[in-house]
Amino acid sequence: MTLLQHMRHFLANEGRVIREAPGSFTIACVSALLISWFVVSQLYSLRSKNKDSLIETRDATIKYDEALLANYREKLKGASPEEAAGQIQKLNQEISSLKREMADVSKKQRSQELADVDKNKRSQSGRRLSDEEKRKFANAARLFKNVSPVIEIAYDGNCIDCNRYSTDFVDLLSNIPGWRVSGNGMMVGIRAPSNGILVRVENKRNLSAAARAIIGSLNTASIQYTLSEGLSKSPERQISNRPQASVKLIVTGPNN
Repeated sequence: MTLLQHMRHFLANEGRVIREAPGSFTIACVSALLISWFVVSQLYSLRSKNKDSLIETRDATIKYDEALLANYREKLKGASPEEAAGQIQKLNQEISSLKREMADVSKKQRSQELADVDKNKRSQSGRRLSDEEKRKFANAARLFKNVSPVIEIAYDGNCIDCNRYSTDFVDLLSNIPGWRVSGNGMMVGIRAPSNGILVRVENKRNLSAAARAIIGSLNTASIQYTLSEGLSKSPERQISNRPQASVKLIVTGPNN
């Protein structure tokens, strides 16, 4: 039996029901049509929205790529591939240089922090020459060739840590080749400078080579001092033919 014959047979058998309730049959048909239309419209709407979303996404991607390309062109300013590679290399060099500068700054900050810690420790336990000060002083002193200074060292007897601090200077200067240190005598009644180190020379305006070597080394080591005139010649040294002091370094208590 064909589909058409099957439908005719179905309508013939069900015709009695339709004739007895034509209203119900009509409502059922209309409802079926409405449901079918609603389902089809929803599917079409969903498909249309998905298509619009894909189009918007594609357009946004295209605009982003165009903006990115324009940005690259602006930065490269129409440069050739070789020129672009050169600019990139230059940029990498600038970044490397900046990293080195930051590392140097960090290193200096660390050194300053260590120096501050060392200074704080020394302030609590009395003044001493730090290893860093000794190293810098000795390195600077060795740069003064053909100079053999004679340094007389003394300390203030009314100062608690002056003897030990002056001993540090005696040990440091005695170990520099060609430098001679005389005495570590005690003095009293000294007018103490604010930094606690008094350096006496014969003439501040016309320093001898030996005085320049000592003062230059103190400056390099960042050891604060007060320079003054008043280096007296000792009659005892003249009688004994011992060399006169080039500089007299006196350790006093800081006059705060």
